[in-house]
Amino acid sequence: MRIGLSCVIATLFVIGTDAWSDHVYLEDGSHIVGTITGVSDGKLTVETEFTGELSIALEAIKGIQTDEETGFKLDSGEVVVGRLVFEDGRQELVRENSREEVAPVAIQAIGDPAELSSPKPEVDWSGRAEFGLLLETGNTDRLNISAQFRTTKETEADRLTLFLRGAYAEENDNKSTNELLGGVTYEYDVSKRAFVYAETQLEFDEFENLDLRLIVSGGVGYFFIDSDRQTFKGRVGLAYQNQQFDDGTNTHDALAQIGYDYRLYVREWFQFTSVLDLYANATETNDWRFEAENAIEVPISSTEAWKLRVGVRNEYDNEPQPGITSLDSTVYSSLVYTW
Repeated sequence: MRIGLSCVIATLFVIGTDAWSDHVYLEDGSHIVGTITGVSDGKLTVETEFTGELSIALEAIKGIQTDEETGFKLDSGEVVVGRLVFEDGRQELVRENSREEVAPVAIQAIGDPAELSSPKPEVDWSGRAEFGLLLETGNTDRLNISAQFRTTKETEADRLTLFLRGAYAEENDNKSTNELLGGVTYEYDVSKRAFVYAETQLEFDEFENLDLRLIVSGGVGYFFIDSDRQTFKGRVGLAYQNQQFDDGTNTHDALAQIGYDYRLYVREWFQFTSVLDLYANATETNDWRFEAENAIEVPISSTEAWKLRVGVRNEYDNEPQPGITSLDSTVYSSLVYTW
């Protein structure tokens, strides 16, 4: 009798616990029971008892059932208070005096209604400064200096980046590197993942006989991956290029541009970045060049503000100036400060 009574009590406890949990029904027929903790970047997070936190794409969700009222921000921008109910294959949002059908993909955020209603504050300027130095004296006198500065202003809808990079090297009083590159990039989001961009670059490189290279470009881009841990965005567009060389040559070209930016952030101790930009002359098929950079960063302080960066930068020109090699590769290490 005691055993039977215990089983009944345990069964009622499980049923009661399940009844007061959130339920997520997936398109593949799976059923997840847990506590919904939020919605971000098109994904729903659920805390479960046995598997911990799960992140599920909203597109894969057929229905959601919540156990209590909370705030919901919909893709229309409206913030409402209510409870989600999923019955007979129909997803509804139940409010105090109304009941309406709403698709899971229409839910942009879940949480405190006051916080969801408040406009997202603009992010302050963030940035990074890099500096590398190699000094050698004795049988060979060698000096290598490299520096880079980048700062970004990001809001909910756009990003503005200013950048400047320079390098100088000499060996036994003979210069071997003297270059400077700077510019500005602006990106404006037209949807959750798609954006348009405009960019201007100015470059000087003494050892490519380049007095000035001006590139003005614009086009469209897309975030294929956009999360806290990993970002991958591609872009394609058109550009105008003006090159002035020290022999008096002055060229004006229309270019096609394609490129990508990739970042992988592994916990707090490792970051990998990869960037590629390819420029192709719109009228001459053999006239093209690319710039690529791959690097890793590891923190060297407890605050993560100071990092060590090691990378390789490749610049390839399929039709360089006479006496200039096609491929210019640089392996570097630098001290980085971020804010």
